[in-house]
Amino acid sequence: GVDTAKFSPALGAAPQEAWNAQAGSFVIGTVGRLQAVKDQATLIDAFAVLRAQLPQHAARLRLVIVGDGPMRAKLEERIAAAGMKDAVFLTGARNDIAHLMQTFSVFALSSIAEGTPVTLLEAMASGLPIVATAVGGNVELVADGINGILVPPASPGALADALAAYV
Repeated sequence: GVDTAKFSPALGAAPQEAWNAQAGSFVIGTVGRLQAVKDQATLIDAFAVLRAQLPQHAARLRLVIVGDGPMRAKLEERIAAAGMKDAVFLTGARNDIAHLMQTFSVFALSSIAEGTPVTLLEAMASGLPIVATAVGGNVELVADGINGILVPPASPGALADALAAYV
């Protein structure tokens, strides 16, 4: 289960981190091992699409990817190639996930396969709206259009459109 005393919505102002220090920041966050099945590459591509779709909001949009793993170098290259080093944060492994969840505006999960992701449950307990791929246990946890939005896997455009609904 999820410790709902630990994972809960922020009371008052959200805790401050580098990505939400600017007033009005909209933070898309995800937590997971940086490996191919988690497909953070599609999330990065969707973030680029989102910034292009909503140029009036681009300066306040942030993407935070919490975790580490074998895809880190490739994700860093993708971020740099898209010119988004100022808006995308790779935090590495962290032990303060409950704190970090309170800094997010929305939680995104771009996996191409899942079981029942604990991070999705933690995000829900933290009161975050969800945008997730319609794979595995995600479809059992997210009621599309009620507590989140489900999108097809490996679809940056659909992911960007769903995130735009929350921006």
